[in-house]
Amino acid sequence: MCSRLLLLLLLPLSLACQRVEVRHWPTGAVRSEGRIDRWTRQEQGLWTYYYPNGERREEGRYEQGRRVGRWREWHSNGSPRAEGQRHYDPASNASPREGLWTLRYEQGAIEARGVYRTGRREGHWDYFRHDGSLDHELTGEYHADQLLE
Repeated sequence: MCSRLLLLLLLPLSLACQRVEVRHWPTGAVRSEGRIDRWTRQEQGLWTYYYPNGERREEGRYEQGRRVGRWREWHSNGSPRAEGQRHYDPASNASPREGLWTLRYEQGAIEARGVYRTGRREGHWDYFRHDGSLDHELTGEYHADQLLE
């Protein structure tokens, strides 16, 4: 009970420490939108990025200016492009793709599915042609982003 009460008291305070930021393309179209921590000036919470044509480009969460958790990406025509997790890597000071990702062609069919480790393909990956058939030349075991022979 006490922890819930404390959370309810601190939530408005944490939101007060953030402000909404909207960035624009030179044309005036929205480029990105999300929350910025007023003190650290780092992205926080849900952010959405857009193409110059107004379609969503990617969307996901930030914690202390770092991409974390589930991220989704879209092609410029609005169809899904990729979906998976991002995890902060202190060694590179970046948030590369991590874990299972699914990549799609602009028409919506699955292009590839596999696991990333610190932004590189690792383990078994399945690649598909536009017609949905398995691409045997690209499908296989990967290590450090390289297809093993």
